[in-house]
Parts: sequence; C-alpha cells; structure tokens
Amino acid sequence: KIRSLRANVHEGEELIVIVVCHGEVWQQVRTFVGALRAKYMPVFRPMVIMTPTKMPPRLLDDCGDRVLSLQGSCTKVQQLMEAGILEAGAIVVMTGELPESQEFSDAPIFKDSKVSLCAQVIEC
Repeated sequence: KIRSLRANVHEGEELIVIVVCHGEVWQQVRTFVGALRAKYMPVFRPMVIMTPTKMPPRLLDDCGDRVLSLQGSCTKVQQLMEAGILEAGAIVVMTGELPESQEFSDAPIFKDSKVSLCAQVIEC
C-alpha cells in the first residue's frame, strides 16, 4: 500500500513523512494529522507515518485513505526509504519520553540520540 501511495502522488502534491523515533506520541501524531486533514485545508496531502511500535488500531480511521502507517526504526536507511523520505516534500520527526527502564536512562544527555541519528541519516 505504501509503495502504491508513493507512486500515485499527483503533480503539485507533496508526500509528508512523519517519523516517530521513540516513545508513545499517539496524541501528537493524531493532532498533527488531524490538523492537516481539517475541512478548511485546500489540499489533503498523502502521509506516511513510521513508528517504532505498532500504531493503536483505529487511531487514524477518520483521516482518509491516503494516510498510511509503517512500523520501523528511524535509524534504518532502508526503512526510511521505504517510508518515502526521498520523495517527501516534508519530513516531520517526533519523539516522546523514554520510560526510565529503557536505554540511556542513566545518561540524560543521550536521550535524544535517536533523533540526532535519524537527522543525520536523513541528511546523508
């Protein structure tokens, strides 16, 4: 489905890729997508949302058929390419809080390391 969506982006449209690095940011994703799907918006751009964990069922049911999700890592080039970062007109990177039990809990300076690595991968 994602390849089909990417292949069917019309001239003048821009694909938006949302990359979630870690954490559960479902509220932020829903709000962001909902704002871009508001009735007063002149166009509805196709979107691909890449998340490290499975998206809750029915989170984006009312957002249309041109919003798709993909589970993957923000530091894996192949997965980012599958999401469509090369064709994207906009890439949005989101991150949430890490639970204390997860990696880097002892070193706060490294908590945003996945976001930094993701930015580096996208820039290269």
